[in-house]
Amino acid sequence: MQRCAACVAFPALLGIACAGDPYGTRTTSWDSSTPSTTSSAPAAPTATGEKKKLTAAEVAASAKSAEDCQAAARDYYKDDKKRGLTLLKACATRDDFLELAWLIAGPWKADVVEDEALQLTVAEVIARRGGFVEADTHACRKAGILIYDVNTAVNRAEQLVGKLVLARATVVGVAREKTDKGTAQIATFAESTWADEAEDETKAPPPLDELNPSTGRNVFAQVEPGESRLVQKRQMVVALRLLERRDSGDDPSVLGALAGIWRAAPTLYDRGSPRE
Repeated sequence: MQRCAACVAFPALLGIACAGDPYGTRTTSWDSSTPSTTSSAPAAPTATGEKKKLTAAEVAASAKSAEDCQAAARDYYKDDKKRGLTLLKACATRDDFLELAWLIAGPWKADVVEDEALQLTVAEVIARRGGFVEADTHACRKAGILIYDVNTAVNRAEQLVGKLVLARATVVGVAREKTDKGTAQIATFAESTWADEAEDETKAPPPLDELNPSTGRNVFAQVEPGESRLVQKRQMVVALRLLERRDSGDDPSVLGALAGIWRAAPTLYDRGSPRE
C-alpha cells in the first residue's frame, strides 16, 4: 500500500468539527423484560399496578454502583447467557466501571475470548481507565483474551493479522492512499503512552510518572468516509483490526481497519502507577 505524501486537514476532507463530543452514552436494550433474579433492580410499577419491562440500560443505570451492576449481570448470566452479556455491556458504559477484571475474569471470560464485540467493550473500559494500553492489553492476554498493544503487534504482525490492536493516540490528519483495489482513506494518529518501553514482551511495561505526549511513532487506521469520531486535540484509545506492519519514520508501526475509538479519560493513570 502506497502512502500519500501529506495528510489532509480534517475540516477540508471530512467536514469534522472540533466542537461537540461524539462520545455520548451508548444505549443497550434487550427484546423483552428482564428475568427475575435476586440482585436485579425491581421493575417499576405502572399506573395499573403491572410491572414495567426494563431495558438493560435502565437496569444498569438503576444500580447503585458499577460493582452492583456487574454482580447483577452475573446473576442474569446464570439464568440467561444472552441477557447477562447484554447487561454486562450496558454496565460497562457507566462512568464508574473501571475494574478490568470484571470483564476479563468473570463467568463470561470464554465469551470475551471469542466475541470481538465484547473485546471492544473491554477496549472502552481500558480507555476510561486512562488508556494504559500496554499494561491493560498485557492483562488481557494473560487472561487468554488476545488484544495487543502496538509494540507487541509490530513484532508479530504477520501472525496477528485480523486481531485487535489498541493504541493511545491523538489524530494528526486523514489522507487518501492508493491501494491494489483503488484508494482508501487513512487516518494518521500520533501515539502517546503512560508506559516505558517494555524490556520483555511477556511482562507489562513499568508506568511513566507522567503521560508522554508522543512516542515519536504514528499509527495508521483505515476509516470509512465521513467518520465522525476523529476529534482533534484529544487523547483517544483507538482499536484497529490489524492489516499489516508499516514504517513510521524510524520506528515500525501498524496499519489496521478502525474498529472502535474512545476518549482516553485520565482516571487511574494520571498520577503514578496503575491500579492492579
